[in-house]
Amino acid sequence: DNPDTGRARELLLAKLSLMPVSIDELIEQTGFPAPLMLAALLELELAGLARRSAGGKVALVADANEASSLFSSPI
Repeated sequence: DNPDTGRARELLLAKLSLMPVSIDELIEQTGFPAPLMLAALLELELAGLARRSAGGKVALVADANEASSLFSSPI
């Protein structure tokens, strides 16, 4: 796990909610490079924690505390 991707993933979890938000807005708010944020977002999507919707928006599909614990527990 790339430490930068991990930090970006944690920041995304903190910023995301059940209401869809623009991916571009998230990138602008966080200051992380777009490729890094997109990689972190993909990890959240593959884990079933985030989903993309029409118009380039993304939303959390699980409780942020639960989501955070999924990535911090050993495999």
